[in-house]
Amino acid sequence: MLCSQPGGALAPTAFSAFFESSSGPAGPINGEFGYVDFNDATGTMIDQYNSVGAINSVTPLGGGVYEVKLPGLSTAGPIDGSLQVTAVNSTPARCKVRNWASSPGGQVAYVACFTSTGAPFKTRFTLTYQYNQSLWGAGWPPRYFGYLWFRPPVGPPATNFNSQLGFGVNTLAGAGVGLSLVTFPRLAVLPDNVQVTASGGSSEFCNLLFPWTHTATDTIVRDVACYNSGGAPVNTGFLISANSNA
Repeated sequence: MLCSQPGGALAPTAFSAFFESSSGPAGPINGEFGYVDFNDATGTMIDQYNSVGAINSVTPLGGGVYEVKLPGLSTAGPIDGSLQVTAVNSTPARCKVRNWASSPGGQVAYVACFTSTGAPFKTRFTLTYQYNQSLWGAGWPPRYFGYLWFRPPVGPPATNFNSQLGFGVNTLAGAGVGLSLVTFPRLAVLPDNVQVTASGGSSEFCNLLFPWTHTATDTIVRDVACYNSGGAPVNTGFLISANSNA
């Protein structure tokens, strides 16, 4: 892992990581799942997975922007599920979800990547997509997972899902400039993990201000913190996903 401050100086910090590895069609599952690992330096797909067995693709559009297609991961649209994106580079870099569209034909996402100072940047990255499906495991179980898109203010209904309670029940409350308190009811089951990715067309980025906690049966993220390229707090969009292995 490579962690850096705004401007690029390396910094020791806590982090949350998720490793995905899948092969072959998933068989009967409740939702949709897929990922890509694309290296722009060589123009090659390092790895990819699609739960219906289709072949994902990545097309560089220039200026550190990429079109990612996940065919066959069918949803009603216009935007359904959740995405997470991470830059892979030996120098400080970050990527985010610029926008995406869902349809019965699959998912089309646009990824934007930047240097630590906010300049557009060509880099390797990973992208993971989930819809009504955990990031952890092949199906249900795992049974405890949820996701939310803060657009802002909120994303389409199908971007707010909780495996125990259905759509629209996860909540977000502003906690100051650039700070958002997120609650996932009834998902407090160990072991678990939380991931966050900024969204939108500019170079803002987001992280977790503190590790998530459990209060009774709820998973509490206090807070998602978002910044501009200079490190100043700013209100911007993000996607957050909470997943348990149970």
